[in-house]
Amino acid sequence: LDIGGNVLLLAMSCFGVIAVLLIGRRRLDGVIGNWPYVLPAVLVAVFCATMAATLGARRMTWVLPAASLFGLVELWAGWSVLRQHGLPITPRVSDVSLIRRQNETSQ
Repeated sequence: LDIGGNVLLLAMSCFGVIAVLLIGRRRLDGVIGNWPYVLPAVLVAVFCATMAATLGARRMTWVLPAASLFGLVELWAGWSVLRQHGLPITPRVSDVSLIRRQNETSQ
């Protein structure tokens, strides 16, 4: 678990740097518009759990379980939001925002 936790910490740090560079070049909508709706929130939850286990608890053996648990909880939350709108788990971020606007105007 120690090696896996270190690899996850390194990967999350690299993804964070890449995300900052992409968001700096293009706006956030241009970067994540084609991603699945649940993916951005899952990545944020996994990143927060990874950092909390590493920096707060100072236990590398908690990194993988904490990141997995937080990622699964966020996946469930995103899926339940999509179900409330009558959508499958696969729509893109841009599709969900359009559907939300349509639902708000129809009510």
